[in-house]
Amino acid sequence: MDSINYTFAESLDLLRIAHKYCMDSFERPAVKKLQGASTLPEYAELMVASQLTSSDAMYAQALEGLARNWRSMSLDLAQRIGVKALFEAANRFGAQCYHCNYGNYPICASCKTYR
Repeated sequence: MDSINYTFAESLDLLRIAHKYCMDSFERPAVKKLQGASTLPEYAELMVASQLTSSDAMYAQALEGLARNWRSMSLDLAQRIGVKALFEAANRFGAQCYHCNYGNYPICASCKTYR
């Protein structure tokens, strides 16, 4: 796999097969490619990969990248990563209260309103 330059989507497809059939020699390079995520769609692919492999390290990296850009996420990407990951990304780094722009989920510590 090292000599072929796969896209993120192709790397995810390869990871699915390699993980299912325990082919570590293919899984490692696919994971390495996916961990190089730098855009919102790439972080979404990394999130799917982390869910597939149950990797906490990949999940944390994907969540951090998604949290920085969650407001610009499309419906397709949101559906792809799932409700739980979208919820965590939206609330990861101090999502603001819509009333006073201070507190975070589920109840604002400042104005005591629910979001």
